[in-house]
Parts: sequence; C-alpha cells; structure tokens
Amino acid sequence: MKHISRIAALILAVLVFCTGCGNVSTDKYSTTAAATYGDQTTYLDEANFWLRLNQWGTESYTGMLYRYYYGITDIWPVASGNRTQTFEQTLKENVMAEILQTYVLLDHTGDNATVLTDSDNAKLTSLVKDVRDTYADEFFALAGIANGEAGDAQLKTYLEKRVLAYKVALDAMKKIDVSVTDEECKSFTIGYLLVPEPSKDSTKSTESTEGSSSSSELSGEALANLIQVNLLGGDSWDETVSKWKSLTSSTVSYAYSDTTATATYYTEGKEMKTGESKVVYTSGTGWYVLYCINDDDLEAAAEKRDSLTSSRQAEAFNETYKTWQSAAKPFKVTKDFKNLKVEPSYVAKTTEAAPSTEAPSTEAATSTAAPSTEAATSTEAANN
Repeated sequence: MKHISRIAALILAVLVFCTGCGNVSTDKYSTTAAATYGDQTTYLDEANFWLRLNQWGTESYTGMLYRYYYGITDIWPVASGNRTQTFEQTLKENVMAEILQTYVLLDHTGDNATVLTDSDNAKLTSLVKDVRDTYADEFFALAGIANGEAGDAQLKTYLEKRVLAYKVALDAMKKIDVSVTDEECKSFTIGYLLVPEPSKDSTKSTESTEGSSSSSELSGEALANLIQVNLLGGDSWDETVSKWKSLTSSTVSYAYSDTTATATYYTEGKEMKTGESKVVYTSGTGWYVLYCINDDDLEAAAEKRDSLTSSRQAEAFNETYKTWQSAAKPFKVTKDFKNLKVEPSYVAKTTEAAPSTEAPSTEAATSTAAPSTEAATSTEAANN
C-alpha cells in the first residue's frame, strides 16, 4: 500500500509540475530560451532547474513559517518581507541574477587560466550524488531531472557552470593584494567552565583540599573557587575539563582587535596572561572559571590573518565584479521564463522524504558567494 501511495505521489508531482509550466510544454524546454547573454542562451530546462531548486528551499523553510504563524499555504502571491514584490517575483529575479552572475564570471575564465582539475571533477561527481541524496524523487519530477545516468549528466552540466564560475571568482580574489597587520591578528585563547546558579541539585565535590580527604557538597561560587584553586595548583586545563564533565565548558580564541565580541570570556580574557585564572560572576548565569591558555596564540593569529585576508579580498572583488558587469554583454530574460508558474509544490508537503532546508554543501551550487548579488540583480533584463 505504501508503495502504491508513493507511485501516486510521484504521478501527482508530475501533474503539478506540468500544470505549472506556463505556455510552453516541458518537452520544448530544452529548445526554448529562458534568457540570453549576448549570443549565448540559457534554455528553460536549466532555468527551470534553478527555479525549482530555489522554490524547494523557500517552501521548505519560509513557506513552513508562513503556514505556522500566519496560516498562509501559498506564499508565492504574497509580498516578500517589506518589499512590494511578491515571493514569486523575487524568486525569479534571484534565479536570473544568479544566471547572469555565472555568465559574467565565466567571461573571465581566461584571466587566470581557471579550469576544473581532476579533484574538482571528483567533487562535482560527489556533489551530484549529494543532490540526489538530499532531494526527494518528487523534487526531480518538479525540476525536470530524469532518473539514472541521463539525469545525473544533466545535473552535472548545470552544476559544473556554477562551480567553475565560483573558481573564477576565487582565483581573481587571490590575486588581490590586501593589507593585514600583525596587530590586527594577535590573538589569545581562553578556556572557561560555567558553574551555574545554585539549584536544588548541587554538584558534589570529592576533591581534597589541604590534605583533607573528606567530601563536601559544593555549588555556586564555592565550587567555582575550588576549581580555580586546583587550576592554580597545577591541574592542566584538559584535566580540569575532564574532571568536571557535568559543567559547560569551552575553549575559544579571539583577536585582541575584535571590536564586536562582548562575551564575558572575551572582555575578561583579553586582560589575562598565560596560566592566569579568574572567577567572574554573571547575574542570572553563574560563575565563569576562566583560564588563559595562551595570551599570544600564534596558530589562532594565523587563522585570523587568513580570515581577514579572505574577507578583504572578497570586499575588493565586489568592485572588480562591478567593473566586469558594467562591461558585460546584453542580458535579456524572456517572457517564457517569466510565465513559468510557481505554485505550492507537492514536494514541500510530503513527509515521506523530508527536504533539507538548505542546499547541499557547495558554495557554488545555488549562487556564487564572492560577488554581491545586489550588483547582479540590477540587471537590465528586458522582455523579449
């Protein structure tokens, strides 16, 4: 019976898909233009895949929230956030922005001789499998992706463009010189144990103090002070964490230059020297037992340098991308794409194969992260 129900669900998914096709039948998708970039064409089959991928993600998360909080079962004709556009209009605009962005980036594959390596191709094959494993059969019916090797080859073709475009952006970013100082990167590493406000269930300590082997019931500040005494008495941080497994603990690193951190272990920790310990009380939370593991952590500093370098290169690349886009070929979106219907999909309603709320882990699968999509969305997408 369950097998029959699943077949019926697949048939319904196909019916929903076909009735949402607009004015073009699905067998014409591979030869019907969705958008043109100069003399290059993106056909409806590919554009429909990206449309449905984004639709699936939106319905499985935002759609769920709107159903739960507002009782709205069809978000697509509804205004998106504070915008005058509907969710459907925003969805289609974003899909076309991603397609344009891909074209613009691929125009510059020759700038740094960007190619997909054997390793990239192996990851791409793995990505196709991830997509297959992440999305239910109903999604592939909606997106027009066949089962088996033919469908996998179709998926790989679509994803390959995004992956290569992403590599173009990365290669361009890596060539941008940015300045990062040692002062910005200098970092410290702090460990903390949190002793919560006392409750009916106190923590029992069997630690010896000053030669006494008697055990006592300790909690709150008394317990925090005992832990600190043991730390200063020679216990290592790892030993301390292992000894007090019932308490929340963590080890975190910060740059001294971090102006956004407000956590107690940052504000107090940046004043500490290696091997020092403090007990700091926070009302409503408890006592933090802090231990400075390293007040000049070179490994953490190197990670901070990499992070700052990457973020500044990405910021600088946004300007490069704007220059590339201003010199890009004319981009036009066709009425056939705009006429594609977006309706609540059966996929979003199924509980048999619950969807992930996000795409498989690939930064290039849904959009290219480096350039700002704001620049991409300001397309001069004229109607054909």
